[in-house]
Amino acid sequence: MDGTEAAAAAAAALVTIDVSGTDEWPSGVERVQGTVIDTERTWPQLKKAIANKGAVGEAPPGLLEDKYYDGKDYLCLSLPVKQREEVVKNTTVIVAEELARKVTEEKMKIIIYDMLSREDTELTETQEIMDSSHPLYRSASERERDGYAYMALAKDVIPRHTAIGLYGGRLVATTDRRCKPENYNRFYIYGVDAYQTKKGNNIFHLDGFRFRSAAGQDDDPRGMTGKSANVVAQPFELFGVPFICHISLRAINKDEEVLVDYGRDYFTSDDWRAQEKKQSQQAMEELRRLRDRQPLLSDVKEEADALKEGMAKKDEEIAALKQEVEQLAQVQCPAKRSRGVGTENVLPDGDATSSKKRRQDQHNGPAAPAAAAASKGDNIYEEFSAQAIFNELHMPVTAISDAITQLHARIRQADDDAQRERQKHGASDPSAASPDDILLLNVGGSEWRVKRNHMTQGEGVEGTLLAALFSGCWDGRLVSHDKQRVFLDICPEAFKTIHTAILNAATLRQTGNAASVATLLDEASKQNSYTGSHGFWIKLLLSPLDKAASAAPPGGVAEPRLSATDSPAAMGDAVRTLEAIMKAIVKEKARLEGQLLAAQGRRDKLDKEIQAVMPFLAPLSGGDAIRWSRTRAVEVVQPDHICRMVDYYRRKRLGASAADMAAVLKMANSTEQAAFDINTAMYGVVKPDTHTTHGAQQTSDIDGFIEMPSGVRYRIVTEGTGRVPTLNDRVKTDTIAWSDGFDGRKKAFDYRGEVRRVSDLAEWWRKAVLPMREGEVRQIKLPRGYPYPRYVELRLISIE
Repeated sequence: MDGTEAAAAAAAALVTIDVSGTDEWPSGVERVQGTVIDTERTWPQLKKAIANKGAVGEAPPGLLEDKYYDGKDYLCLSLPVKQREEVVKNTTVIVAEELARKVTEEKMKIIIYDMLSREDTELTETQEIMDSSHPLYRSASERERDGYAYMALAKDVIPRHTAIGLYGGRLVATTDRRCKPENYNRFYIYGVDAYQTKKGNNIFHLDGFRFRSAAGQDDDPRGMTGKSANVVAQPFELFGVPFICHISLRAINKDEEVLVDYGRDYFTSDDWRAQEKKQSQQAMEELRRLRDRQPLLSDVKEEADALKEGMAKKDEEIAALKQEVEQLAQVQCPAKRSRGVGTENVLPDGDATSSKKRRQDQHNGPAAPAAAAASKGDNIYEEFSAQAIFNELHMPVTAISDAITQLHARIRQADDDAQRERQKHGASDPSAASPDDILLLNVGGSEWRVKRNHMTQGEGVEGTLLAALFSGCWDGRLVSHDKQRVFLDICPEAFKTIHTAILNAATLRQTGNAASVATLLDEASKQNSYTGSHGFWIKLLLSPLDKAASAAPPGGVAEPRLSATDSPAAMGDAVRTLEAIMKAIVKEKARLEGQLLAAQGRRDKLDKEIQAVMPFLAPLSGGDAIRWSRTRAVEVVQPDHICRMVDYYRRKRLGASAADMAAVLKMANSTEQAAFDINTAMYGVVKPDTHTTHGAQQTSDIDGFIEMPSGVRYRIVTEGTGRVPTLNDRVKTDTIAWSDGFDGRKKAFDYRGEVRRVSDLAEWWRKAVLPMREGEVRQIKLPRGYPYPRYVELRLISIE
């Protein structure tokens, strides 16, 4: 969008636009989101301009981030923002005139925060205008000289009153010599009115010529036949820093062009001045023609006024006669009940007089009041006309329609998000898989043939990680080797135990007996001590992925009622119609809300499934990560010991708890334990000086603290349920330390919400974080001599 585009808009009529292609971007323009501020020149000027407010100094750490463009340092907003309460509280906004009666300031703050906290702040995409019927289309010669013209299109349905994106631009002071009118392009300049001098001059401008966002590609509809603005510019300040976003005035359809009125200063190029001059000349010619017709129009107006005056007199006479008839009717009613007096001589109060005189008095007196009453009746008629009633209903009915439309859009959005997430992780269509498929597996080096339905169906199997792995969704991502066998890096003995329980349960069900896989496994663990050590794998593979109770379906919706019984007869049909509409709307809203809950539930379930199956899948790019190899047989170590040590490392890779890892290293008796401890030390599973009592590299004291080889002791206060980090992950943690005991009086430090890379942490800190799951809380005791407080409480909030 620039001056030549705007000039083209006035010369061409708008017809259907052919939308095609992908997101395009003008060459030489830096893509940014929101205001960027030159740290060397503009930032000090901004701080000085708002020195009395002190807002910039109150901005929380991390809200603004450093960027480097064209050899200069800039500050810009770090998106998405997460400090909801602080952001909403410190947002200053005056609602745009087009939205002032529809959106409150508090509501606008929430709308702005919702945009800033979205993963995808921009709801539009930019595209070159290739359709010759578009008013802003450029010919081949124009494109060679000026480049392509661009437009912004909605990526998806955008509900009404939604912030579609920040206007990207460089904040510049109007006093900067580089920002004189001859040195910048007016078509990309916004004045920041919040920083005006007492004379009304702006101190700062937002220049979107070299730095621009998708919102900066919104075209101006003026000059486009049949088009109008569907978004409005909304300025706001966040901690004193000026920003501009675009807010939708109505619902915008997918692939619809986004248009904004840039104001009266936008069309200031020579082409547009010439266009305005031509329009002004045409207006003057039209005015001269009207002047020539003025005498004739005056005569016609006089005749119309005379006719109108005559009609008014006639209306007054008719009104007076109507009133006289009504009064006569009132007189006749009591006269019939009188005795001894003629009906012509009876007045309403019982006096006898001449009815002729009464009619004369009534005719001469009430004429003027009757005319006033008639005029009042006309006003009342206009107030309660069908059109007036429809006008009153228009706004609330539109709001109801928008609410239903938004629910439809949110349902589609949830399903589309889930589909995109499936595609992102390479999920397949499960309908292509058959329950009767025979699967060839390599489970930890042991080859298997199993039926798909045994791995996915039956009580205790459906809805588990095992069922998800073999559902058919992830067949394309499972690791396979040259024999086309799917490789699963789990303990083969544990898999055998689970598979045996599944087959036994299926056999019992065929004979009509109720059988649960979980019950059979529990019984097997009591009979075999080593089977009992498989609890980690059984819990991992057969626990339901969606452990949270499903949301209760919406209860019966109370139907709204409007009573037609107490309404006037003329309103009965209208009341009944409104009642039927209300019932239908409430029913439809409840149905759509149920569908939305279901769609959100499907998305949540998909996220949990992806998180659970990810450790068993091949990478999306690169070679398969086969985690087994054929080697010469080990002849001096018991095979059972080797299996246990391999299982130990499998569990460690999957982030098993200390108790689950220790279970596989514990033998049935002390003699076996002693031999096993020697082998685990030989292969480096534990250090030579730690293979005592338990056979694990960690020992536990009476308080539940587990001692690691380094001497660091810890205990798990709250179990986590999320992922386990890797060395390259960035983790968000809460860390509190005391020198006199947990929750003591001498607190050394309290770091909340700190985000750091795992590899950058101190060694003891890194070893504490790596086996933790998201949501887990640990208390740690450091040995004396460490350069840290001795008592530390660590919470792993999330993996960024």
